[in-house]
Amino acid sequence: MYGFDFSLTKEGDLELGVEKVNDRGEILYRHTDGTIDTTQPIGSVSIRDIALVRSKQSVQQLIYNRLRTDNPEWYHHQQIGANLSDLIGEPNTRETADKGVEYISASLRYREFLEPGQFSTRAIPVGPTEIMFLLTVVLENEEEFRLPLVFDLHRGLKEVSFE
Repeated sequence: MYGFDFSLTKEGDLELGVEKVNDRGEILYRHTDGTIDTTQPIGSVSIRDIALVRSKQSVQQLIYNRLRTDNPEWYHHQQIGANLSDLIGEPNTRETADKGVEYISASLRYREFLEPGQFSTRAIPVGPTEIMFLLTVVLENEEEFRLPLVFDLHRGLKEVSFE
């Protein structure tokens, strides 16, 4: 669980890493015919890998992606999502909050991404139409972090900024 993953934008798109360079520090370009060199004719693109993130940030991103997913959106992992959008339109009650905690827990336990003892979720009403799900995660190296996730019962999960 604790390692590298693709870096994603807040919108969930893949981020590109730094441009590849030769031993003189010149940017390398791939041309339409497949050749690679430092010239930049029309139609060529700089060579980049997908950016990677490590450790706590990758775990936070994976959590956020699972919680923003409704099943069966991922073809090969049709039960990975938390289905939190099912809560949109529900009243801000203890029952609704408990459903959210249940959905989050099932998503994080899917395929043993996190073990039950590695995380806990508390639901806290923070407004007439908002519930904060306070997620506490303990990583394999015993590092702990909290991820406050605010869910608007009219609009869904709000954006999260990672530490």
